[in-house]
Order: sequence, then C-alpha cells, then structure tokens
Amino acid sequence: MADYPDFVGAAQKLLDQQGDINRLTAELARLHTGEEDGCDQHVRPTPGQWLKQFNSYPAPERLAVVARVLDACARASTCFEQNHEARLQQLQDDYATVARWRNEQADRADRMQHDRDVAYRERAHLLALLAAMVDHAVIAPAPDVDEPGWWLLYLTLGGRQASWHISPQDATLFRHLEHVTAADARAQWDGHSTEDKYAGIAAWTAELAQRCGPACSEQHTETGRCEIARNR
Repeated sequence: MADYPDFVGAAQKLLDQQGDINRLTAELARLHTGEEDGCDQHVRPTPGQWLKQFNSYPAPERLAVVARVLDACARASTCFEQNHEARLQQLQDDYATVARWRNEQADRADRMQHDRDVAYRERAHLLALLAAMVDHAVIAPAPDVDEPGWWLLYLTLGGRQASWHISPQDATLFRHLEHVTAADARAQWDGHSTEDKYAGIAAWTAELAQRCGPACSEQHTETGRCEIARNR
C-alpha cells in the first residue's frame, strides 16, 4: 500500500496528459475543418481545397501567403474607394468610342482613296486622248518616284511643256505613245510648276478656241489632229 499514492499520482498525470491530447486533437481538427481533397494546380481551387493546401505549407510560407492576401485586400479597398471599377468601365467605353471613330476614319480614308483613284483614272483617260491628238508626246519612267511602275508623260501644248505622273494601273492607257528612257532629251523637265502648267493650258485653250472656231471641224485629218492648230 506504500506505493498507492505514487500510483494515483501517475494515473492523474496520465489523465491530465490525455486531456491535453484531447484538446490538441480537437484544436487540430478545428483547424482542418472545411478542408477538401482534390486540388489541381491547373484548375482554380475551391475554398476547401485552398484551405487544405494553405495548411500544408510550412509557417514561413503561410505567413507569406497571408501577407499577399492582406496586400490584395488593401489594394481592393483602395480601388473601391477611388471607384476604379467605374473608371475602368469609363476607360473601356472611351476605348470603344476611339476604336469606332478609328474604324469610321479608316472607312472614310478608303472611300476617299477610291474616289481619288477614280478621278485619277478619268484624268488618265483624258490625258491619253490628248496625247493622241498632239505631236511629240512621249512617256518615260519617273525617276522621282521610288515605287516601281510610275511614268512621266511629256506633252507640248501651245509650245509649252506640260508633264504628268502616270500611275502603274493607268500605264496601259498610254501604250500608243512612244516610250523613251528617263535620259531622253524629250523627257527632261523644264522646271515648270503645276501653276505654270495649267496657266499655259488655259492660254492654249483660249488660243485654240479663237483660232479654230467652226472651221476646225472641217480641217481634221484622219488622225484627228486639227490642221489649224498644227500649222499656226
């Protein structure tokens, strides 16, 4: 019986330790409450899967995750306070407006280019006709245009030089003309400006109207050239 107190003390100590174990087990179970299996790194986890993964991290990594979460919360709070969501929507709306305007301007530019091409094509037809009606018309490669296929048409109208650039798509309209090199003496620009060119054309037009008149229709040759204009 002498050992009985020691036995009772040891038993009580075991009971106390078992109580601690039970409390720790309950606390551990509480910490793991809500955990779910099946976390896939390629798929957004559920809250339970995220919790299980978080609990599996060592303490330093858990603290790092908590720090990132707190930082994200702080930024979200700031975003909310500064109405970033509404401002972002406004920026998206503004971007859509700019994109729509840009598309409209691109369509407008395409239409303008089409209209310009039509006008240049009509001009080329008239120049081809005029070139067939005057003497000494030649066409040569355009040395002042980097894009290949451009030509320069040289006409002598009323004793004055007049020249025009001819685009590659209009070049076939001038197959009836003599094609010369850019070094040919007949294909040398005399320095006339656009204003000089059209002032000369206006003067020649007035001269033809005065000198030819009704008699012009009676003195055309088979080539269509006016004998009065040629022999004045």
